[in-house]
Amino acid sequence: METNIITVMTALAALVIFLSLITILKYAIRGNFTRTRIIMTALLAFLVITGVLAFGRYLIASLSFTVPAFLVGILLGERAGVRAAQRKIATHGIQHYMEHYAHSSKEELKALTWWSIVNFYAIMCALIMMNLIGLSRIIFDGHRGLAIAVVAFGAFLIGTILPYIIHLWRVHYERD
Repeated sequence: METNIITVMTALAALVIFLSLITILKYAIRGNFTRTRIIMTALLAFLVITGVLAFGRYLIASLSFTVPAFLVGILLGERAGVRAAQRKIATHGIQHYMEHYAHSSKEELKALTWWSIVNFYAIMCALIMMNLIGLSRIIFDGHRGLAIAVVAFGAFLIGTILPYIIHLWRVHYERD
């Protein structure tokens, strides 16, 4: 049980660092687009680090669940997130996209597209993973089945984020 508490406390420290980084970046980097690139990349790193930290011993046992979850996440991230971003670029041009990439129109909110929630995705993912780690490590004392389910969910989240991060780092604009 003590190992579980240490693991959760270490993961919580990583969450504090991640959330602090988001706050620091708000004031340190003027460009919203550049800041989003860094935040989404940091989210990916946070999810990988906390997942390995909390569930590294289940890595091999979870592969039959994590690989499909990761691939489904990539498919969803590519089809919903990246394609929506590419449509915005095609419709409005790269300059407009770089300046308004995080804005959601009323139509997108009504349709609840990927783009309408991407602004909240980073914090949402981090907090969900922290709660799941705490639940599985402390409440259920490292129950193997629940741990593998949390690892698979983390792999899904990582899969949804990866195509978007690749997209963000591929988009170039002189003013940013």
